[in-house]
Amino acid sequence: MSVTLKDISRACGINVCSVSQVLSGHPRAGELSVATRKRILSTARDLGYCRNELARSVVTGKSNIVSVIVNNFAAFPPILDGICAAALEHDLTIKFISLLRDRDLSRSLLSVRQYRSVGLLGVAFEKEQLSVLDEHFLPYRIPAVVANTGVLMPGVPVVSTDQAGATHLALEHLYQLGHRKIACLGNIPPRCAAYEKFMREVGLTPRIFPEQNPDVYPELCKSEPDAVFCCSDPTGVRLLQWLYRQRIFVPGRFSVMGFGGLELSAACSPTLSTVQEPFFDIGYQMLKILHDLIQGRSVPQHLQLPARLLQRESTAERLPAT
Repeated sequence: MSVTLKDISRACGINVCSVSQVLSGHPRAGELSVATRKRILSTARDLGYCRNELARSVVTGKSNIVSVIVNNFAAFPPILDGICAAALEHDLTIKFISLLRDRDLSRSLLSVRQYRSVGLLGVAFEKEQLSVLDEHFLPYRIPAVVANTGVLMPGVPVVSTDQAGATHLALEHLYQLGHRKIACLGNIPPRCAAYEKFMREVGLTPRIFPEQNPDVYPELCKSEPDAVFCCSDPTGVRLLQWLYRQRIFVPGRFSVMGFGGLELSAACSPTLSTVQEPFFDIGYQMLKILHDLIQGRSVPQHLQLPARLLQRESTAERLPAT
């Protein structure tokens, strides 16, 4: 049986009203002595009291629940860790909603409203999902923050990696190693655009190979690059696997650079050099911005966080021609 406010009141000999004020963080709790407040809190802890946020929301019309809708839980655990860390600081309760392929986003947004959530965090939303958010959620004036790579929409703050800065960091690493024939493998628009910009700025010819092309790997090798910038870590790992099957060895033949800093980049052979996106910080800042919105404070509409270089075995200095 769950512990009630009356149970705590009887155990510590303090009236229910005072117990409720202390456990709910009501301003009038400050009128009680420090010793009384400590006695209530310790008694509640000893009895195993847990506040029912959903029941509280029914009575007050408000809650401390923040709903988090995630497209793929397995891909973004550091973002979720960051969200949880910030939620603990701000005394907010997190309700995670996994957006599986067969689950309609509009239904998930309905459950956010049913739980009387004070706000929504969207992780890895696609462009079309932002349209659903705009149509089925924003009219209810519930604050929302999303983690996205480049799509902006009015009234919804975005927290993301600085895509251009991270791409520049990866390419500068290859350039400093002496590589000049740097190819790009993949088709992520902001990263491809940043790649082209960097190459033209240093006087080099950009060459982009879309990964969906079935013959992309042979064509890439025929172009004889001395380095390949991959638009994502999975793209880089797939390239390394194909090269190994062809008995083409990295970085002897050419260097390979990834993007993301995912765990798989350190689990392949050779280990993949990459730029690590600040996933934990993205999650932390998402919740912090949402809390500021709930409090009526002004917030940035697009917060871009820097990546950091992880140099590993797949990149090496360019060998002089013999």
